[in-house]
Amino acid sequence: MLNIVPGRTPVTTELSAGELHTSKGGFSLVEQNAALTPSNLIVVERMGQKAAPFGSPMIGFKYHDAAVGELFEMPAMRGYVTRLASGGRTEPHEEKFDRLIVAVTNLHLGHQFDERNQTETSLKAGDVRWIAKASDRSIVNLAGTACSFITIEFN
Repeated sequence: MLNIVPGRTPVTTELSAGELHTSKGGFSLVEQNAALTPSNLIVVERMGQKAAPFGSPMIGFKYHDAAVGELFEMPAMRGYVTRLASGGRTEPHEEKFDRLIVAVTNLHLGHQFDERNQTETSLKAGDVRWIAKASDRSIVNLAGTACSFITIEFN
């Protein structure tokens, strides 16, 4: 990937699938694929009014057969990566913020809001899904293999 900022020397970066880069912004940028093969790139930019800092911990929920790691935190948005083993799950927790899910691997997740309100989400690696905030929700990996996804929360 070639990153071009007007008035500066272009910078070449190599990105792996699922890799995340952040920037504080405030400048114009052109991103150009320098490879000979097509590349998928997801750019998320928070627009509009300034947001207050988050008033709760980034990963304020318990999980089982899973690993969760912080990626970045800014006043308007923050991100973390989750890896769930087959059958791995989170305990019910309040999700106070809208979020964008980016599938790093293929996903088949179950979402349970209460005993009567259950849904499923299937995404292919690279797909994204907007999920509105919800209270008392748990997530379980319904696939037969481990999965990974990046969550970007918006304040």
